[in-house]
Amino acid sequence: MAAVLGNLSTTKASTTLGGTYDSLSGIKSASLSTSIDNLYTTDFDYGVDRTSLYGLRGRKLSLSGEAEVTSTGMAKVKTAVEASPPTSVFFEFLPNGTAGHKGEFLIDSFEVSSEVDGLVQISIEATLTGALTAV
Repeated sequence: MAAVLGNLSTTKASTTLGGTYDSLSGIKSASLSTSIDNLYTTDFDYGVDRTSLYGLRGRKLSLSGEAEVTSTGMAKVKTAVEASPPTSVFFEFLPNGTAGHKGEFLIDSFEVSSEVDGLVQISIEATLTGALTAV
């Protein structure tokens, strides 16, 4: 597999499944991680070795970078977080800029931070609800 430049990565947000996806400007780091719950199925009379089977799969999207909260994509995320009750966001994550995945996510955290000698930073953590779709 050929190496892909990280600066090609793009993350976009939409407030509806079939809606317009707008770029999240300023994002410098993005990752989509998968975790699988393994269920123990060991019979207590069996012996000392555990047996397991796959359980539920979960995915998280982590985004961080410079806080360009005026970008349309970032405004969609902020609006979803501040809604009462909070609403889901549809993210499209394209690690190479053209192909990747999209899905409906629930925002776990939305953090804006600043330091005297640096830029205002943003960090977003989101959990997938449902399945991912290849893009």
